[in-house]
Amino acid sequence: AMNEPVIAERPIDAHTALIKGDVDLVTLDQLHGRESASLVVVYPPGIALQVPGERYADDSAAVEYLRLFEEMDNRFPGFENEMQGIFPVREGDRLRYRTYVTKGQHDESSHEAHVREMHALHALHPLRP
Repeated sequence: AMNEPVIAERPIDAHTALIKGDVDLVTLDQLHGRESASLVVVYPPGIALQVPGERYADDSAAVEYLRLFEEMDNRFPGFENEMQGIFPVREGDRLRYRTYVTKGQHDESSHEAHVREMHALHALHPLRP
């Protein structure tokens, strides 16, 4: 994958959309260009693949990684992986992974404004080691 997610909105805003139900539950095929409302974690190793507020890239490595697990869950029933933010839904004889994305999409100028805001917040409150 050449492109990885970009921060499209503040994580708290995307998470708030999830809490309010202002989200869509979509398949992996529908993620392109959408903004995550869920923290997506595969166990093991338990490292976040996608955080709320990130926009899924066209050729996202995270989505391809999830496709591998989706296929494995279909080939080897009973040995499904534990995940957070991914919801397997049976469609006929196959499991399809779904996840929550925000309903509202942001244009590029909105993204740039959020990035500037986040940089300004970081300058005011830098992370300390």
